[in-house]
This record gives sequence, structure tokens and C-alpha cells, in this order.
Amino acid sequence: MAHAEFHQDDLQQLATDGPVDTGVVLRAIGALLVEESQLAFRAGGVRGGKPWGKRGVPNTPAILRALMGGATTWQARWLQPSPVLVGTGRLRSGFDFKVDEAGGSVSITNNVPYARDHHEGLTRTMPGALNEPIRSGLTELLRQRPQMAAKLGYLFTRKEITIRLPKRRLVEVTPPIMKDIEAIIAQSTRFKEKD
Repeated sequence: MAHAEFHQDDLQQLATDGPVDTGVVLRAIGALLVEESQLAFRAGGVRGGKPWGKRGVPNTPAILRALMGGATTWQARWLQPSPVLVGTGRLRSGFDFKVDEAGGSVSITNNVPYARDHHEGLTRTMPGALNEPIRSGLTELLRQRPQMAAKLGYLFTRKEITIRLPKRRLVEVTPPIMKDIEAIIAQSTRFKEKD
């Protein structure tokens, strides 16, 4: 689960024009951060943050994951250049926020099982040679697409396979996003003064 929090103390430090309506501001910040995280999938990274980089073609981690799940047919998306982290759309649409008014915080989460792996980065080694179901599945995939043997054939000879997912911040408060948060807080203090 990818996760980020923004606390009431942060709000009060930013509020220079008076008190803020904490619940309203936290909900607005939560909505902003969810939207920014979803937009990052089109932009290839969170606005103002480190670009996520490109996805490899073929998408070997996706192919291995599918083989582990018993796949025996090709998915076109494994072989096409496309934005990184965009396959099914589950990761992009998995963001939500929760406001804890009593604790004065908003949490941004993504409960897709592999969200944390992409958010924090991961290196995973599959020990030993490919097991028989994966070996059989890869053999069938390469029979269907022999031109991919040059790019995937090495998987048969490795004693272990290491998959590296670089750290790609899915939710992040970058300087341009912080300016938007400051504008939300400033707007809230103006409304509070009118009450």
C-alpha cells in the first residue's frame, strides 16, 4: 500500500492569515493529492517530482508475473511501448484518501497489492532455475512469438532471476503541489474570516 499523510500541525504552520477549517482543508488536500497521483500516470511522474522513466519492452516483470499465474498466451501490452505503470489501470484508479479530523490528518492510500513495491522500489530475486510451470509457459509464449527469443531466451539459462522495480513516488508533496496546498489553506482562512 502506498501511503502519505498531511497533518494539522503542517496546516497551522502554513496558515498565516488566521485559523483554518481543518476538516474542509484536509478533505481538499486529500482530493488534490489523489488527483495529482492519478495525473502522474499520464505525465510519467508526480508534477514537480522525479520522472518515473520508461518501461522496458518486452515488459519482463509483467510476463514473469503472468507466467507465475499460469498464463499461456501473449498480452499485446507486454510488447508495446507504453507509459510506465500503465497496464490494467488498477494502480492508477486505486487511490483514495481518509480524513481523521480528531487526529487532524489526511492519509492518501492505494490498496492495490503492488502499489508499495512501485512507490518504495523493490528488488526481488527468484532463486533457482525457472520452475516447470513457468518454463512450460515461457516455452509456449516463445513458440507463439519466436522473434522474442532473443529478448527473453536468457530466462532459461539463469540460475536466478532478479527483478528490480525502481522507486517511483506515486503520491508526493512536491514544491508545485505544496503551492496548491498553500492556496487551499489561504482560501480556507479567507472563508473562515467571513463567518
